[in-house]
Amino acid sequence: MKKVFSSHDPTTLGIVRSLLRGDGIESELLNEHAAATFGGIPFIHAGSEIWVQDQDETQARSILERFESGALRESMALAPWTCSACGEVIEGQFTECWHCVLEEEDRDPREAPDALCSECGYVLRSLPERRCPECGKDF
Repeated sequence: MKKVFSSHDPTTLGIVRSLLRGDGIESELLNEHAAATFGGIPFIHAGSEIWVQDQDETQARSILERFESGALRESMALAPWTCSACGEVIEGQFTECWHCVLEEEDRDPREAPDALCSECGYVLRSLPERRCPECGKDF
């Protein structure tokens, strides 16, 4: 087996092991609790280590190089998108429009061309009051 990575940060270790596993590389985590012994052993020996099988070393190092350079993060980044309701440009990692969500509670359904009563399906556009004339439900 070959050591391919070491860190004192459990989160980083988890991410690296997950990346390796995602590419079919099994790994072992050694010295997992070494960081808890700071003061008892030299700092250089207190990091946890990720080890892989000899035949997986080259592929694992390639994954780690992309991870450490930030190239992996860039390749996984999602493109920004434009909200069809309000036109706001939203960063790719988000699935909802922050602008629309903030205004959702204040939005009057009578202003939306496709708003329907949740009870009976009556079209709510341009009604004089916030009550469905068909079933009487307030909205």
